[in-house]
Amino acid sequence: QSCTLQQASFAVLSAAMSAETPSTVLEAHANHYAWNSDTAARKEELEKLGVVQGPTEIAGAKPSEVTAAAASGSAWNGAGTWEDRDISGKAITELKTRLKALSHSVEVAGHGPAVLKLVKVPTCTGTVTVVFSRGKVRPGYDLKLTTTWQLESSSDGAVIGKGKLTCEELEDVDIGEHELLVSCGSGGALSDASKRAVQGSASAINAVISEWFEALKAM
Repeated sequence: QSCTLQQASFAVLSAAMSAETPSTVLEAHANHYAWNSDTAARKEELEKLGVVQGPTEIAGAKPSEVTAAAASGSAWNGAGTWEDRDISGKAITELKTRLKALSHSVEVAGHGPAVLKLVKVPTCTGTVTVVFSRGKVRPGYDLKLTTTWQLESSSDGAVIGKGKLTCEELEDVDIGEHELLVSCGSGGALSDASKRAVQGSASAINAVISEWFEALKAM
């Protein structure tokens, strides 16, 4: 008897749904047609008025204007995610220029005031990179450096000492504290005094390298 009642209830429900479905479906179709017709009419009206529909390019907008160029890297990296750029060529040239521009006053024992100059940079090899990551710029370098130095008397400009300054491992992890090895080209008391004067100028040379390091962020 339970099965008979369930079957009867299902039959009644099916009949009711069958009776309502046609009108419900027709009403839905009618509403959709009305909406579609209204949308088409609005689109046609907008086109007559010259209104451009859909996405448009903003004139003059460039990726480099969205984020600062120094923090976004290349044009393709407008999101400023991750980019490792090798700038060794121009960075090394810039470092050589800055080192050769050094003119640092020192005191040479047994002689007096003099000026330290880095005359040549025969060796400056390695890699210099700039990493762009999430809007930040992080320079890095791993170089081998050799320069020739000379001390010129402040009184008459005469050369009172000369030699070499080297750094086998010039790396960014030691920024501001690079260990610079000084050698002198001639012997004697004045030569030793000149060498000590150059060794005492390590902070001035490191300052040049530190300034160059900061300038890498804009390259």
